[in-house]
Amino acid sequence: MANADSSGTLCQLSTITSSRSPDDIRRALLVDRSYEWDRYEGRLEDFVAAGLFRLDELPGRPGRRKTACHYGVDGMPVISKWRARHPGGRSIQLKSKSRAIAYVAISDHEKEHRVREIETRRVEATVAKDRQLIETMLETARRDIALSDHQLASKYRDQLRARIREHEEDLRALRQATKPKPPNLRLVHSANKGMS
Repeated sequence: MANADSSGTLCQLSTITSSRSPDDIRRALLVDRSYEWDRYEGRLEDFVAAGLFRLDELPGRPGRRKTACHYGVDGMPVISKWRARHPGGRSIQLKSKSRAIAYVAISDHEKEHRVREIETRRVEATVAKDRQLIETMLETARRDIALSDHQLASKYRDQLRARIREHEEDLRALRQATKPKPPNLRLVHSANKGMS
């Protein structure tokens, strides 16, 4: 498929774009959607195939500027991109001989919709960030509580060991006290008392 421009030269459309609808090509070229513009990037032929620009509106064509062209709402050329910012305005700037970046201004209704959408995404991101922060704080608190329980268990275990040692000493002393003494030691002991 070929289109003739105003100077009579042919512009070959890529086989990818020739088999697709203009809406599909436009979606493929779309790079960014802001609250004011849709930004497209691609080959010059693809902009024509997508219906974003006519062949005679591209930069470098007879009667057009060499590197960038801007069009107002009525499709008439304007001096700057700033003047093409009104809904329906378009701007195209060459990146190389065959590639360009284009901006198409969106309607006021679409601007309001996108501002709400951007604000909703910002709020959702803030909520997700806050949720993550709260979950992190809860996990830290749980870990601190578990650590405190471990420390309490260690302290209690140490107290139990000290009590067991005390009880073992008492038990040893009790065993020593109840252990029968050999009879000859009592006699010797009592005999020594009487002799003195």
